[in-house]
This record gives sequence, C-alpha cells and structure tokens, in this order.
Amino acid sequence: MIFKNSQKDWNLDLPPNRKQVILKMSGGADSAIMAYLFSLYKKEERPDLKLYVATCNGFPPKNWNSSKVKILLKKITELTGVTFEKHYTRDVTKPGWDDITMPELEFEKAMPYINTQQELVTDIKKEIQIDNKPENRPIHYGGVTKNPPRSETQFYDDTNKDWKIGRWIFDRDADTVRDEDVTKINEHYCLPFTNMDKKALNEYYVNYNVLEDLFPLTRSCEDPGTAQQIIDGVSDKHCGYCWWCLEREWAFGRLL
Repeated sequence: MIFKNSQKDWNLDLPPNRKQVILKMSGGADSAIMAYLFSLYKKEERPDLKLYVATCNGFPPKNWNSSKVKILLKKITELTGVTFEKHYTRDVTKPGWDDITMPELEFEKAMPYINTQQELVTDIKKEIQIDNKPENRPIHYGGVTKNPPRSETQFYDDTNKDWKIGRWIFDRDADTVRDEDVTKINEHYCLPFTNMDKKALNEYYVNYNVLEDLFPLTRSCEDPGTAQQIIDGVSDKHCGYCWWCLEREWAFGRLL
C-alpha cells in the first residue's frame, strides 16, 4: 500500500510471512499517524496482520505517555474499525540527561528512556514470536522524523534561545540520509519517516482527513512543567517553547 507524500512516498508492503508488527508509540504526532496508516494497511490489504503497541512512560513527571497512547488507540479504532492486539507499557525508573560533552559510551548509558524502550520491545518479541525463524520474527516500527531544514534559520534561532538540547537531537539532522530498515541480530527495525520532516506528516494528517480528529489528541511537548500539569489534572497544554513544540508549530502551524 503506497501512502503518497510530496517529500517521499511510503510503500508499506510486508511479505506474507511477516504477520506481527510492534509499533513504538509515545503519544506524539509522529507515532500516531504511523499507527493510523498501519491501521489502514491492515484494514485494506492485510487483515491477518497483528498490531502490537509498545509505550514507555518517561521518568516522572514526564510519565504521561501511556495514558495519551490509550486515547489515540481508541480514536484510531473508532476511525478505522481496526483493533490492536495488546498495548504493552513500561516505566522508566531513573532520570537521564542530554549532555553533549559526555563520552559516547557514558552518553548511551545515560539514556534510560531509550534503553528501557529497547528492553520492552525485546521482551515483547520474545513473548509473541511465532517461531525462531529469523524471517518470521516480529518487526518493530518507530515514527522518528528528520529535523527541519537548516535553511529554517528562525526555527533554529528560536530553539537555541529558549531550549538547551542534547546532541542526540542532531542525529535527526536534515542533511543526513539514514537507513530506513535496519536489520540487527534477532530483530528488524524500521523508521519509515526518518528521511522526512514533520511537514510531511502534516501532509499525511491532511490527506487522510485526520488533522482535526487525531492530531489534537497527540502531545509532543517535553517540558517538565507542562508534564506535571497533566499529572495534576490541571492542564494538557503544550509549553510552546521546547524543541518539540517549536518543531510542531513549524510543521503544523499550531500546537493543537
């Protein structure tokens, strides 16, 4: 099934032996539209496909992820009629940081969210895999996009002024061409949007008529203050100044 886009078409065409897919969902706009498009693919071409969802809750107070994903899954099922097999969640138990001065090995160890997410996906695969044949193992997908173009100088000026970001964000640099399918030992990991920026995802939301139904339910903000407000039940608003808010505003022209 080809999902047309002016930046790059996504040709989602899994071989018949691939019957299990794990979707990594955070509650953000990227993974939400990925899950929606996967649902259309299952509905129209692969009703035999089983879709599982993996979500990591960030370290408090940024531990709202699974609650947001549950809302998104309910809405996607409402819109498409497609249900998900199971939603797996796991809590990050220690804080991490984005220190661009750290040595590479220490930096990797200091990313408990990423490490916890990897452990969760590995455990899910062990639980659901049909057999031990590599060609039949579950595939897991992530919705990561690339950064806005470097020509968007105002965006980068605003980001550098208001929000200190770690070096990991530059792995998404707009000038870098990344592998979309990365085969590793005992796993198959796909990033269909890795060479597309968020404006391409805006195009998907518009073209598939879910900009008003699905997008407002997503959350991209990473500011601890707004996260605490969610936990306290005070507000669900984005901060408007962190990297993810500025990127969202740049791509969609709105936060909600």
